[in-house]
Amino acid sequence: MAGVLKVCANVFRAIDENTSFSVFQLAKEARNQHPKIFQEMTDYELYYLLTHTIWKAINCMMQLTEKWIGYVYDKVLSNMKFI
Repeated sequence: MAGVLKVCANVFRAIDENTSFSVFQLAKEARNQHPKIFQEMTDYELYYLLTHTIWKAINCMMQLTEKWIGYVYDKVLSNMKFI
């Protein structure tokens, strides 16, 4: 987070001083000064993508389970005669 905050602070400073700036250049400078922080950001992004993919898979499995239960009920249980 510190790398992102540093870039944001530099952008605000440039706006306040009414000077031109490049977000890309500021990000490159922050990365050169704090390379580990950017690696951690990449790790968090990959963790987020993995978690998001897992939740999508779980949601898909739940939908398939609901359809399967509906199919079993329609084809099997609805035709059973209970005494």
